[in-house]
Amino acid sequence: MSEKQRKVLLFNFWYAWTDGEIAARMEVRNRTVYTLRRRTFKAIRNSMSKEAQSYELTYDLINLLNPSPTSMPNATATWWNIQTV
Repeated sequence: MSEKQRKVLLFNFWYAWTDGEIAARMEVRNRTVYTLRRRTFKAIRNSMSKEAQSYELTYDLINLLNPSPTSMPNATATWWNIQTV
């Protein structure tokens, strides 16, 4: 995240400044503030999405390599083995 993007988020959420106040402080236009905020949110969403996909993939691999009785379809567990119904 660029310094300008961080400033927009800081001014917007910490100080609760309007786009006009942020634009005046940063010496840019209101539309620039809007665009910086939108790009920042998009980058955060993409980063979180990739992280979530990574966790899901890791979880799927763990289940694939080490299946539990509850993750297997049509299976019941007994104390000595797993029997497929």
